[in-house]
Order: sequence, then structure tokens, then C-alpha cells
Amino acid sequence: MKGASEKFGKENQRPMATMQPVDENATDVQQEDVMSAGNKSADEAVSDALLEKLRTHAAKPQEAGDALRAIAAKIHARVTSSDRRIRERTLEKLWRKNSGAMESFIMVLENCKDHVANCSITGIFHECISPRVTKGKSKEKASKNKSTTRTSSRMAVIQLINLGITQVLVKLLINLQHADTITSEVLTQDILWILGQVAQRDQKFVSKMKLLNSIKVFHTLLKQHYNNSKTLLSLLLIIKTLAKNSFSLQTLVKDGITSTLEKTFVSVGYTPHLKLKTLLECFKHLTINKLCCNKFVKIGMVYLLMRIFERWERFDGQMRLKICNYALNTLQHLCVIKAGRKAIKSNNGLQLLYRFCTNCPEDRAYDCLLSRICGIINQCLEKRELPVPEMSPAR
Repeated sequence: MKGASEKFGKENQRPMATMQPVDENATDVQQEDVMSAGNKSADEAVSDALLEKLRTHAAKPQEAGDALRAIAAKIHARVTSSDRRIRERTLEKLWRKNSGAMESFIMVLENCKDHVANCSITGIFHECISPRVTKGKSKEKASKNKSTTRTSSRMAVIQLINLGITQVLVKLLINLQHADTITSEVLTQDILWILGQVAQRDQKFVSKMKLLNSIKVFHTLLKQHYNNSKTLLSLLLIIKTLAKNSFSLQTLVKDGITSTLEKTFVSVGYTPHLKLKTLLECFKHLTINKLCCNKFVKIGMVYLLMRIFERWERFDGQMRLKICNYALNTLQHLCVIKAGRKAIKSNNGLQLLYRFCTNCPEDRAYDCLLSRICGIINQCLEKRELPVPEMSPAR
């Protein structure tokens, strides 16, 4: 009986449950995901509430007054927040076409005369177009974040162009010329920066400037800000875009832009940076016009250009190639007129260019530059009948 009962007890005995070790890391990740989802929904709710208030006041900004100013400031604070998550989530919300955020911002700029509120709006646009990229823990993650941000910012520019941002900003810029306050200066800087980015992507930029009769406005601004480091690059990007069109090019040349650019060149100097590269790119487009070539020669621009080839070795990498290339493009255009060829020879140009050829690195990237230099030297040398003297390299 005892054996039977033991047997019966063993058969009915339940197996003990196996205790699994708790993965603390997995639990932490789950908690973080839950918290992240909660934070995201909270951020979305805040952004939605602010945008809703903005839409309400955007139609009648004059009546909103301080309320509109406060809302714009809060949205600006969120897109420039030191908290990466708040900043990125707010930008994601603004980038979405169905959010209607961009339309509301543009409506405020069109109707609002409060410079402080407009400063906040242009600051928001600045962050939408060129957001701060946070470095990821790994190179792969950082590269992915950077690529996504670039795509979103590019789409934001296109979206703004389609909504008519170009015309709105130019009209606001013209109105600001009559204001003289610190806020209006800051607003002018922001507007010029945005227009500098928009001009490079808006295919109808020049035709819009013609309709608004505002081509000369940018030359006037360049006269005022040619030595202002905060606005110069933006203005040069706009001038470069205008110089690509024959009508606006003629308008600028007749308005005396060559002497303004000469002052700008002296102010910028020969340090290899984006401003010098963009300025020389402006020269390249402007000197397609013969009247501009004559003016360039008269004001002594050839002397300044040749100085680049005295110090080209101080430049480096792609910037060196681009600066030298745009300078040579300009010299090629100046060679078309007799005064240009004479100016190059009288400023020791042929010797400097020959020295560049003999000292430049043996790299295929320089082949294009060498070809341009050969063309310039051939155009500048006197034409003689064959046979030539024995001392000549031509046999």
C-alpha cells in the first residue's frame, strides 16, 4: 500500500515552474519606448495647439497683437530648443504639408506689421530650411540623420516657393528699407538669408523680381552691406542668380554694379572661403556682357584678379580649384575685348599664368584650368606669321 501511494503521489505531482532570468535591459528599453511614445504625443499636442492658435490669429494679425507675438515666439523656441527631441518633432510637424503650418506663417508675414512677430516667423523658416543636425552616436546613424534632414529641408524650400514665399519676402524687404531699428536690421538679415537659399531653387526667381521691379533693390542693399559679414553671402547668392539672366544682368551693369563689386572684392580679400568663391562666380556671369567687361577693365579689376594667381598655393582642395576656375572664366571673357587683353599683359598676367602652369600639381582635376590658361595666353599673344624665331616654343 505504501508503494502504491508513493507511486500515486509521484504521478499526480506537478512539475515546478522554471524561473526565467529577468532581462533588465529589455525592460528599460520597453519603458523608454513607452515614455518616448508618451512624450511624442505630448509634443504633438503642444505643437497642434500652438498651430491652431496661430491659424486663428493669422487672418487678422493686427487685432491679435501681443498674443500672435507670443505664439510665434513659442514655436520659434521649440524649433531652436536645446532638447533634440522637442526640436526634431516640432520640425517634423511643420514639414508636413497637411499641417498647414507654412501657409499660416506666410499669411502672418503678408498681413502682420509687427517686426518682432515677423522675426520669429523668419527664424522658424530659417530652421525649417537649414535645421541644426545633431551628431549621432555612430557614423552610420549620423549620416542617415543628415541625409533625412537635407531631404526634408530641400522639400521645405520647394514647398515655400510653391506657396509664394519669394514675392512675400521681397515685398517685406522693400518695406523694411524705410524702417531704421535694430529689429528691422535683424529681420532684413533673416529675409536675405532665406532669399539667398530660395533664389538657388526658384526657377522663376528672376521673372518674379522683374514683376516686382526689385532687381535694383538688391544692388542698393549690396552697396550698403558690401562689408557686412552677416548679409554679404546671401546678397552675393542673389546677385549670382540675377546675373545668369540677360535682362537683369544688363539692368545691374547699367546701375553701376561693377564698382560695387570692386569694393566688395577689396573687402572680402583673398582668404579662400565661400564668399570669395561666390563673388568670383558673379564675375563669371557678369563678364559675359561686353559693357561689363569694359567697366571691369577701367576700374582695375584685372589687377585684383591676377593677385589670385600670386597666392593660389595658399588655397586648398576643391575651394582652390573653384576659385581659380571662376577667375580664369572671367579672364577668358575679358580677353574678348582688346582692352582686356592689354590689361592682362600689362598686369604681368601672362607670366603669372605661365608660372601657375609649371607649378600646379600633376592631377587630372587641373587639366581644365591648364586648358583655359593656354586659351588666354594664345589670345593675348601677338599674332605673327610663320616661321617664328628659334626662341619661340612653336616649331
